[in-house]
Amino acid sequence: MKLHFVLLLLFNTPFSYAQDISYNRRIVDTLTSRTFWGRGYTRNGMENTANFLANELKNIGLIPINGKSYFQNFAVPANTFPGKMEVTLNGKNLIPGVDFLVSADSKGTKANGTLEKQDSATFIDRENKIIVTLEKKLT
Repeated sequence: MKLHFVLLLLFNTPFSYAQDISYNRRIVDTLTSRTFWGRGYTRNGMENTANFLANELKNIGLIPINGKSYFQNFAVPANTFPGKMEVTLNGKNLIPGVDFLVSADSKGTKANGTLEKQDSATFIDRENKIIVTLEKKLT
């Protein structure tokens, strides 16, 4: 029985289909391009990505599960700052999203204070309830 199974596998191997590596590379290159802005919610990155993927699914002949649409709506909670946001550290104005990120659970505040080192990557201003965490990259 095992011999029959092994022979069946050996004879079917040349006829099996492999992934199209050039197609896969093109899709990955497209999705990671600047056009899609990291597939994020800014500059219509998510919408552009969803439309691109829906078009690809349609082009390869897949039918939507519900028979109507390739899209599935979902909510993405985003931390936005509708007003002016400024952070100055040791007299240097920092650029939001480039030099720092604000945690989603942060409350707005305007304060001058002194940061005390808590550990190698965390600094705290207890009076103003400010915590600064140093990280190697912004995400």
